Order: sequence, then structure tokens, then C-alpha cells
Amino acid sequence: MSIASKCLGIALITGAAATAAVARERVVRIGVLMPISGPASYFGVQDKEGFDLALDQLGKAPPINGYRLQLQVEDSACSPLQATNAAKRVLEQFKPALVIGEECSDASLAIAPILEQAQVPLLNAGSVTMKLTESGYKYVFRIFPNAEQQSLPLAKVAYQTLKARTAVVLYEKTNAGNDNADGFEKLFAGMGGKVLARIDFGRDVNDFTAIATRIASLGRVDVLPWGFDQKAGPPAEGYVRIVQFDPTEQRPMVQNFVAAFRARYGADRTPSHINAHAYDAIMLAAEAVRRGATDAASMRDQLARMKDIEVTTGRISFDAKGQNSDLSVVHFVETQKDLSWRSLAW
Repeated sequence: MSIASKCLGIALITGAAATAAVARERVVRIGVLMPISGPASYFGVQDKEGFDLALDQLGKAPPINGYRLQLQVEDSACSPLQATNAAKRVLEQFKPALVIGEECSDASLAIAPILEQAQVPLLNAGSVTMKLTESGYKYVFRIFPNAEQQSLPLAKVAYQTLKARTAVVLYEKTNAGNDNADGFEKLFAGMGGKVLARIDFGRDVNDFTAIATRIASLGRVDVLPWGFDQKAGPPAEGYVRIVQFDPTEQRPMVQNFVAAFRARYGADRTPSHINAHAYDAIMLAAEAVRRGATDAASMRDQLARMKDIEVTTGRISFDAKGQNSDLSVVHFVETQKDLSWRSLAW
């Protein structure tokens, strides 16, 4: 089932006109916790682009079921403490039917029990930690593939499809990055592969040239798992990696999203998985409203019932734990000579 054409009826209400508009129209309030400040602020920048694009598209049609979306964005700074304070502030002042956030696993784990106690659903689009959907929460939903969902297919593809026997594990120096790296190494080594090196990097690293050169010095490396991006330059050619959004995928929804993104933000821009997840989160909230959600309880119920919903990253089917169980959101790409990606149909 596609939500591309069925949700075009909800728009953002902000600014000075918000009070008057709310008086005339019914709204569904959504709190957003994202890192606007700090070393992870690039998440917030890209999240905002995805949110704005979705809301612009939704705002071009009449309200859906008489409702519009009203967002309140708070800076959670990728910090457990600041995210906790932001969550409490949103709950007290805004009284949302849904909260979208956070990007970082530690911050997401900090706010999950607060929202659980308040019985307000949390829609997470960027945290990989297993604990988020393995802790028994009834109000947590995640569209992002968790560490296990990424590790298993990547290890299988590396060893069985690519016939790789060596790997370098490049990962962000965070709890989520560690979970990903540990998961891949355990599975890959268990199949008979060998990890030549584990290289971590901080969130503030923008130039991967030195890291790519170091990897090249290790000799033949068949597959490079996590975190490697095109900033590495020519040494990245031929590397295969897992991504959560493939802008080269030929599904109409993906190509329409890419075209709309470029029309809004520049012809030379290609949307990232962060842009795509933010866009998808708004569209899923809109789909829940289309199905009758108007408050926290009905929002939770409608999200829990979602199965086989098409979004830009793949398809969404929430299981009993609130985790998307559809592995169509896991994609494989190979870096080409011009540093573009080639989609791999695995």
C-alpha cells in the first residue's frame, strides 16, 4: 500500500498565524526532538529539510479529515539530559499526540520511558540500538533498521554473495556504532571471515581521506561495512556498503522524492537517508491521521496496525515490539569511479 497520494491533506501551522488558525481548524500536534546544536547538529539540518518538504507537499491539499499537523520542534542536542528536558517540556506545554525523535540512540533511550509513562507514542527514525524496541515499550515505533537487522544481511551478503573473506569495520564512535560493529564482526567471523581492522571515528569527522588511505594500506579488503561515505574520495571506488535509503532506486516514490528534493534545495543535491527518514516520519503520521488518529491513544493504535506501507526508504510493517520488520529498508550500493552509487539488487 502506498501513502504517496493518500496523505496529501495535512500542513504545518507555525508562526504568528498559528493561534488564529488553530481556532478555526482542528489540529493533530506532533512534538519533534532533534539535534539542532552540538556536534550532531547536521542531523537536525537534514531532518528539517525532510520535514519541510513533506509538509510543503501535504499543505497543497485540503486538510485530511478536517485536521492539519502542528509541529513543535525542540533542540535535544543528541544528549540524554537535554533530550529528557525537551521531552518533558513538549509533553507539558504542547500535549502532543505523537513525538518524532531522537536521532541518537542514547538520547532515544532516555526519552522512551518518559513518553511511555505519558502514553504518548514515539516514532523513531534514526536510532539503531536494540534496546529501544527490545525493552517492552508499548508506545515506541521505529522505522530505522536496528543493529541486528543490519548486521545479519550485511554479513551474509559479504561472505556468501561477495565471497568476501576480509573486511574492515569502519564505524562511528558511539553506542550505536559499537553495536553495529560488534554485530557484523561476530557474524562475519563466525562464517569464516576475518576482520583486518576496526576503525572508529567521531561525529565531528568530515574528511575521510586519511582513513581511506589507511584502509588501502591494509592490502585487499573485500567489503567495508559501516559509516564510509563519499568524502573518502577515489580510495572509496569499488566499496560496497549498506544504506538505509538508496536515491538511485527506481521506484516512482523514490524518484519523485528525489526530484522534489532537488527542486526545493538545488539540482546538485541528493537526499540522504536522514532527509528520507524525516520525510517518511511525517508521511506516516499523516497516514495515521487519514486512518482516524486524532490523539495519542488513537495515534498509537493506528501506528500499531500499519502493515506494508510504502515509504521512500522501503516498506513499513510494525511488529508487536514496534520495530519495522520489513527488510526492504536495507539497501546495498557500490561506490563508482565518479563516486556515485550503483544500486545492488540483493
